[in-house]
This record gives sequence, structure tokens and C-alpha cells, in this order.
Amino acid sequence: MSTIEALEKQLAAYRLLDETSDAIPFRLAPDLSRLLYVGPQAERLLGIAQAHWLVPGFLDARLSDEQRAATLEQFRIVIEFGASHEAEFRLLRDDGSWAWIRCTMRAFDGMVAGHLLDITLRQRLTADHAQLQRLEAVGRLASGIAHEINTPLQFIGHSLEFLGEALQELLPGASAELRADSEEALARCNEGIERVTALVRSMRTFVHAGAPQKTPADLADLLRSAIAISASEHRAVASIVTELAAIPKVRCFPGELGQVFLNLIVNAAQAIAETKRRGTITVSTRVDGDAAVIAIADTGGGIPEHARARVFEPFFTTKEIGRGTGQGLAIARAVLDRHAGSIDFTTELGRGTTFTVRLPLTSLPA
Repeated sequence: MSTIEALEKQLAAYRLLDETSDAIPFRLAPDLSRLLYVGPQAERLLGIAQAHWLVPGFLDARLSDEQRAATLEQFRIVIEFGASHEAEFRLLRDDGSWAWIRCTMRAFDGMVAGHLLDITLRQRLTADHAQLQRLEAVGRLASGIAHEINTPLQFIGHSLEFLGEALQELLPGASAELRADSEEALARCNEGIERVTALVRSMRTFVHAGAPQKTPADLADLLRSAIAISASEHRAVASIVTELAAIPKVRCFPGELGQVFLNLIVNAAQAIAETKRRGTITVSTRVDGDAAVIAIADTGGGIPEHARARVFEPFFTTKEIGRGTGQGLAIARAVLDRHAGSIDFTTELGRGTTFTVRLPLTSLPA
């Protein structure tokens, strides 16, 4: 074998290695206007067709708006100073979702050359962990508030009981109208106390779960608590229908699941509100084999087709500014992953959406 043949064989072996690894080789034109080359594995690993990578203006079109200028500036620094560099940024996939990329690059023969690595899963896990930490903090705060409210509620309840007994002794000599008004006022006070007490009880059930390990929980209780806590969101726009079949207690982090149910009910109420007509939210449970199944259905407008692949993506939302942060469903997915469960949905435009949660009934490790 000649020297040239040996070199060609080594080059072929190197290229095979480079184009089949998870690190995707690329070369970028000096003016950053287009990619001159990208490894064939880019389509498989990042979900962007091979031909799309080489279209002029690819980076301008595929970088996120908030990162575009800063990312292109990092490529320019490599060209200008000839230095090696690393950057992380998001690229828009062909299906409309985002891939997080780590790019290692250096100046090479007047171009930028390097490798792209998909770090989407790492970014997702990092975001999920941060979301869960925030959820735990909110749970601890809500638990403390519920405890603080409960004590004065007991004082008020005992005082109303005393006033009721006192009025029974004082009112017989008063006019019929005064007796009626006094009894009605006392009844309204007692009704108000009962409603606040029920809400506090729901909050305590809801956040009982700041516990550091899984505990057996009644899913029906968690759902009722989530319905009570979210009343201000759904009372004016929807009727609540509950179909809570008897199911065994599930070993879980109750507060985290409570947050999932709360987010789903609030989302359902907001979806109905957007239709400008009163609707129905149906909350149901059932057993399916070795899984508990919870369904939360609304009669809203349904999820637009272009958004369906992205609903669990952190910070993605179809709601107007101020109505949603895009965190609720991302948190829900993270929580269900932590419980070895799943969350999915079916939707139909003009008819509504049903989110379905599945949780294993088998004992889970703490």
C-alpha cells in the first residue's frame, strides 16, 4: 500500500469516526452567513434536516430571539482573535421544539470549525430540578400560612359560638325584625368561617407534602383540595363535575401531585374562559391495571395544532402576557417523571382538552 493510499485510508477512518459520534462536526463561513459543512448525524441527533443546515442565514433563522445577537458575537470573537471557545445556545428544530446545544469551536483556515453536542436533556433536568426546589419552597410557605391562619380562625369560631348563645338569651325581648337580622348575620359569619376553615384544611392537605420522602396519599383528597384552592379561577367560568372512583392510596409526594392537579385545573378554567362561554371541568379517577388514572377534562377551545408538540416545554405558553409563565406543564412532567408516572393529553379544536395522569399503584421506594 502506497503512502497516499495509507493516508486516504486513515482519513476515511477518521471521517467515519467523526461523522458517527454524538459530537457533530461543523464548519462556518468567515462572515457567519452560512454553514459550509455539518456532519450527517446532525439530522438524527438534533431533528434538523441535513439540507436545512446549509441554507444561507441558517443561524439567523434558527437561533432564539433572545440569544441571537450574543451567540453570533461569540462566533465573531473566534474569527477575530483566533481563539478556542465554548458556547451554549438554543436552536429551533424542524418540529418547532428547541434543542440546547453546546458548541466547542476554534478558528481554522479563516473559518470557524468545531463540534456541536446536544445537551437538551441536561438542560431539562437542570430546569426541572430548579422548578421542584421552587415548588418545595412554595409548599413550605403555604404550610406556614395555613398554620398561622388556623389559630385565629379557632378564636373567631369560639367567639361566634359564644355570641350565638348570648343572642339566644338577649333576643327574645327584641323586635322580630332585629331577631331576624341578627340571626341572619350570625349565620353568614358562621358560613364564612366554615368556608375559610375548609380552604385552610385544603391548603394543609395540599402542602402536607413538603415531606422529604414519599407517603401514602388519597388522590381524591388531593383533587378536592386542588379544586377548593383554585375556586377563584373556575367559579365564574365553569361548573366542576367530579367522578372520583375508589382507588387505593398512592405512595407519593402529595404536595407535588397537588401542584400538578392545581395547575391542570387552573389551565382548564383559563381555557374555558377564553371561549367567553361557561363550560365544564370534569375531574375523574379510575384504576387501570396496576395504575391509578386521573383525568381532568375541559370544554375549552382545544390546543392549537402548532402548539401540541411543545406544551410540556419549559417557558412555552399560548396564553397572553400575564396569564401564564409556561412553567405549569413543565413542572407537571417533572413531577410525574419523579413518580415513575406519565402525563399526556387529547385535544380537539372547539371541543376541549383532557389531560391524563397515570401513577403506579405499586409501592415506590422512598
